[in-house]
Amino acid sequence: MDRADVVERLYGAVEALVLSSPAGLRCEYEYLPTDRSELPCVSMQVLDGDPIERRYLDGGTVWRLPVALVLRQAADDTAERLDAQEILRSLCAAVRSLADPSAGYSLDLGSGARLREIEAGTLPARVQAAPGTTDYRVTLVVKYKTQR
Repeated sequence: MDRADVVERLYGAVEALVLSSPAGLRCEYEYLPTDRSELPCVSMQVLDGDPIERRYLDGGTVWRLPVALVLRQAADDTAERLDAQEILRSLCAAVRSLADPSAGYSLDLGSGARLREIEAGTLPARVQAAPGTTDYRVTLVVKYKTQR
């Protein structure tokens, strides 16, 4: 199982969730637009970190894929900043539900990989402000298992 395949399938699911949200968001992979006309936009970014959580004697491996969801918007007042944090909280909950079969959906990571869980890493927080734009970020850790 190629890690790039897992990232591609995860991004496809995140993009579908973002585009279906009532907030009118765009979605990009590891890119945040600077043009205000393209905002608000969510970017899924793969983070550095130890990719292996556990190895089993039977050849199975539990992998960790840390990701960030970054929301860039033209947020200049308190209400917009609070909205941004709520948007990310809701999106984070929706992404975490991809690993919950009782939620009625289970993310298919492709042959050889089985999704185990998606856990929250951080709460939504403002990470950067530039003239005319503000970035908010939440992190998640996707855990999946492969067999040799």
